[in-house]
This record gives sequence, structure tokens and C-alpha cells, in this order.
Amino acid sequence: MEESNAIAEFSSQVTGGQAMIVMMVGDQLLPAKTVCQNCLLADQTGQPRWAEGRLRCGNALPKPGDRAATQFECQMGFRVTHITP
Repeated sequence: MEESNAIAEFSSQVTGGQAMIVMMVGDQLLPAKTVCQNCLLADQTGQPRWAEGRLRCGNALPKPGDRAATQFECQMGFRVTHITP
């Protein structure tokens, strides 16, 4: 599955209309808490350090296209993005 299709499909499945930070692993999207909960760089709730649209425990990656979501790479090597339904 193409990455942008995976993000779109996952976005449509997000319940409650809440935005979500997700980890991109191959063609899968995982809720960040499942990956970050054991990371020493995560906040006290097991979430990645996200503030003002930026991942504080990683670096921005070049956008693959104009309509693509901004992606980051965390210090542990995971690709991270913020999606909204």
C-alpha cells in the first residue's frame, strides 16, 4: 500500500474526530503510544514530545509532495507524522 494511501485510510478510521500522532513502519501506521511508551525521550504519558506542530525528539524530513503530511524521524529511527480525520 502506498504511504499516502495508508495515511488516508488510517485517517478515516480515527474515531472521535481527534488528531493523532502515528508512527509509520513499512506500510503500517501505529499509534505513537504503542511505540513511544518505553522510550526514554517520550513525555510522562508515553507520547512523543510534540509541540507547535513539531516533533521535539526528532528531525523534519523533506516532504514527498505538496499535499503530503509533514514527516519527522525520531531519534530511535521511526518515521512520525500528525494526522487529522
